[in-house]
Amino acid sequence: MMATKSIRIFISSPGDVQEERDLAKLVVEQLRKTFAGRLELTAVLWEELPLTADMSFQQGIDLVLSDIGIDIAIFILWSRLGTPTGALMVGDQQRLFRNGTEREWHLMLEAREQCQRLGLPPRPAIIVYTRKDDESFDQRQRGKSDVEKKLAVEQKIAVNQFMVEEFRDLDTGVNLRAYHTFDQPTTFASNLRNHLTQLLDAICGEATDRLVWDPALKGAPFRGLETFEFEHSPIFFGREDVETLGTGDLGDIAFLLD
Repeated sequence: MMATKSIRIFISSPGDVQEERDLAKLVVEQLRKTFAGRLELTAVLWEELPLTADMSFQQGIDLVLSDIGIDIAIFILWSRLGTPTGALMVGDQQRLFRNGTEREWHLMLEAREQCQRLGLPPRPAIIVYTRKDDESFDQRQRGKSDVEKKLAVEQKIAVNQFMVEEFRDLDTGVNLRAYHTFDQPTTFASNLRNHLTQLLDAICGEATDRLVWDPALKGAPFRGLETFEFEHSPIFFGREDVETLGTGDLGDIAFLLD
């Protein structure tokens, strides 16, 4: 029997897009069930990594990500890039990163370039989403001090600068890399699900015709009056993922359930 391929999906985002971050994790969980039997999906978030106290947060994240390897990297940006990380390594070069997002971005790019140098398929696939929502940004500044507003604007400028530096040829103005814009978290979640589904279908290849539950091998899945066991979770599952999310309106994210 063909082994299920493990796919690790890293979600990188500053603190201003926490709702999108939660939705991204939910999308991965829903697709984990959709692709059960073909792919084993795992959402990788820094707050769930086994970071140890003998190094900084960013050093620990770098080490764990390098060890486990990432297949798909999702970057979500809006009005913040985060705090400085200090001098860290990118390949053989020591450099100062302005924030953790920039560090993780270059770590993923370096992983792809290393695959290409070794003659391997480039990995991870990288998808970038940027939120265009000035109205909500302005609303968040209400009631804040002038100092807080100034810092928020500086962070927003830093995001724009990052996008220009990493995605555009400074001489010609031509876009060098693709990215996706969205206006609201639910729009992001819908786009992410569509994009991930296409990527995962391509990864599956010929495995897309495999059955999640093969009655010839496992028997009928219906339990009658017997209890459901863990092995039945790929085909029988409920709405607990939406109920435990704790953000937004349930109606807004109902589309995530098949």
